[in-house]
Amino acid sequence: MRNPAFLGGVALGKPVISGLLLHWKLNDNVPNTTVIDSRGGYHGTSLVNTEDVSVVGKINKAFNLQGVAPNFAVNNSFSVITVFSIAFWLKPNSLDAFTHAISAVNGWNSFAFNSDGDGRVYCGVTTARRFVTATGVLTVGVWQHFVYTLHSNGDAFLYKNSGYLYGTPGESLPVAWGGVKLNLTDGLIDDFRIYGGVLSQVDRDFIYNGGAGTERE
Repeated sequence: MRNPAFLGGVALGKPVISGLLLHWKLNDNVPNTTVIDSRGGYHGTSLVNTEDVSVVGKINKAFNLQGVAPNFAVNNSFSVITVFSIAFWLKPNSLDAFTHAISAVNGWNSFAFNSDGDGRVYCGVTTARRFVTATGVLTVGVWQHFVYTLHSNGDAFLYKNSGYLYGTPGESLPVAWGGVKLNLTDGLIDDFRIYGGVLSQVDRDFIYNGGAGTERE
């Protein structure tokens, strides 16, 4: 899945992760509403000019969404059919019911991630097989990195800061997403990625980068 980063102790350059479909670095800071996809195909549209929400991020710039709803950043043409991984940095300003929503436009049965006032995370394709985490998984004022992966056999996994959180078999493959959106988030979000494949531990470690993050692809 990736090229080796080292051979005989000599660095060969950065690893290559295949299958990156969409990458919103969220460095946009201009008087328009375009959210640039560095992969070129799925630029998003925000409700306000990006200069109005651009702040210092985990890596370069980030968006401080400040509870703006709905559909703060959206692309209505993006769709995932089967296997995928989604990765992003999140730093909540507050916690409340059904906030920090990062999802397919169609929501459940495609993909959804959101939280409640106790810091639980609700994440998955279907409500029947989604993850409902323990309290305190999402923490106010702290940058946290999340990765969700769905395998072709229905195995699904949720990771935080490159470490395993939850796994389940038997998740349904998603229906067409109808687009992707970031909304109902009172906090900062950075380096939002979607892959058309499953990220390995090495891939997740590369993106997490020891807690520093990276925009490298």
